[in-house]
Amino acid sequence: MWQDISLIIRKPDGSQAFTFSNMWSAAKEVYRDLRHFSDTPTKCQLINEWLGVNDMDMNLYAERMRTDVHNKYNFTNLAFKFASRPDYYNRMTIIVAKMKADGIWDALEVKDGQLVYNYKKDKRFSAYANGNTSDPNYNKQASLYHTIAE
Repeated sequence: MWQDISLIIRKPDGSQAFTFSNMWSAAKEVYRDLRHFSDTPTKCQLINEWLGVNDMDMNLYAERMRTDVHNKYNFTNLAFKFASRPDYYNRMTIIVAKMKADGIWDALEVKDGQLVYNYKKDKRFSAYANGNTSDPNYNKQASLYHTIAE
């Protein structure tokens, strides 16, 4: 958490990538996973799988192929989860804070266990999604949308 706060203070890229408010809101979202003990994925878990932020190596795929992971006596799996979680929470807090700062967070939803993106809820494309051609940001947003979509 101190690393995340230091990013706000130091501004290593020379800009205000996200604010303390974004970081605090992101931490609440990410740390909500501490109490999540279900096979149903959370939004943060799905973002982690999509972007490969943390714990997304060959060991994880081998772990998923195991047949003994679904019982309550699987202490090795539980111990590994607790050992690797601090890095997950740190990285995901930074990613989610940046998504909240950019306005992407609300555009991502979980439907039927899948991460679904709705560009109309993405604040980067507010004028373009509404078809508001009189907005001075319309052309910039349209260009960004088409660049990302390709």
